[in-house]
Amino acid sequence: MQAENPLWTFSLVVYAEPGVQEECLALQERFALDVNLLLLCAYAGVQGVTLSGNDLTAAAGAVAHWHNDIVRPLRAVRHALKSVAREDAAALRTEVKAAELKAEQIEQTMLWAWWRARAAESAGDRPTALSANVRRFLDHSRADHADPAQAAPNLLRAALRHA
Repeated sequence: MQAENPLWTFSLVVYAEPGVQEECLALQERFALDVNLLLLCAYAGVQGVTLSGNDLTAAAGAVAHWHNDIVRPLRAVRHALKSVAREDAAALRTEVKAAELKAEQIEQTMLWAWWRARAAESAGDRPTALSANVRRFLDHSRADHADPAQAAPNLLRAALRHA
């Protein structure tokens, strides 16, 4: 698997845009969704590819074990260490944060492998595909009352800017 890949590069650039991190984390907290899958949806959209519900299920299935057994527990440990008032705990939190980021990169590598194995299709309209993918992902994540334009406007803008 290729750790440095176009999905990872896209995700780093888009996530660093103003307001995107805050939106993604708010959606993660509110709906317990996987931000890596959200970023995959954005990436596919700016490629002009509209993902189906079956695509989302397959992509989520490709990373479910890793996300649930590795990424989420690392995140939980990092969050727990926030409340520990010890200097050595702060250093440990920094190390756990780095491990969590590496785990996220591995998850995105798994998603990239899924994307590459997926049958290619002709590209459509990027803004339409992007919005449709984010909406379908929110529905898939049981955030079905969330409008992508309201829930993640910064993500949509940043994704299109870096298409």
